[in-house]
Amino acid sequence: MHPTTPSCPTDDLVIRSIAHLDEFALCRQVRIQVFIEGQGFPLIIERDPQDATCHHMVALLPLETLATLHPPSSSIFVSSATTDTGTLLDDVTPKSTPVAFPTDLTDLASLTPGTAADFVYNGGRVTVTGEDGTVLVPVGTLRLYEYRPGVGKLGRVGVLPQCRGLRIGQRMMDAAHQVATRQFGWQKIRLHAQYDKVEFYLRCGYEVPDPTQFMEENFPHVAMFKDLASPADQGFI
Repeated sequence: MHPTTPSCPTDDLVIRSIAHLDEFALCRQVRIQVFIEGQGFPLIIERDPQDATCHHMVALLPLETLATLHPPSSSIFVSSATTDTGTLLDDVTPKSTPVAFPTDLTDLASLTPGTAADFVYNGGRVTVTGEDGTVLVPVGTLRLYEYRPGVGKLGRVGVLPQCRGLRIGQRMMDAAHQVATRQFGWQKIRLHAQYDKVEFYLRCGYEVPDPTQFMEENFPHVAMFKDLASPADQGFI
């Protein structure tokens, strides 16, 4: 028998906007794993000045849920530490060496909140702790900003490789469309899709008005647009 891909535990998935700078480390962690480690983008270009003014969103799953989705050999985390804004998990093992998910989160060291960003840049893993004490792990991210009046632009969309196929990306896009219409009042949204990701965005309701490919950072891209006034975007899907 072949193993089946589990459905996304939607009751456990949390999608939220980033409230302050320290939380950007959550998004940064996913982006480093997806774009730098996974796709080979240079670290120096992955973060740009636009980040300072973007609306960032992050998708989170409980650590325990993540552990049930993957065997111990596919672990991301090794040991843990805590800040005032959440729990940080420090990856001190080379990525080629599989290790088990931690089961004991009681042995925690103290770090200042300002350490969070540098912690991620240096190979650390960061999480947050929910109101009920649940440790939440960032598994997806995206960002939004105004492209021109009434039109937003979406980018840096990424889901950890270990968590793809669970509709996390679709859920993030749905949430982003709600923010775009309800918070910013945009009528349309555009993005530059990596060519091999076009099918995903088509499923999210985007269109390709011009199929001409163009290069961005040595990757072929296609411009795509979505009309946010469509009925599907009037309520959270």
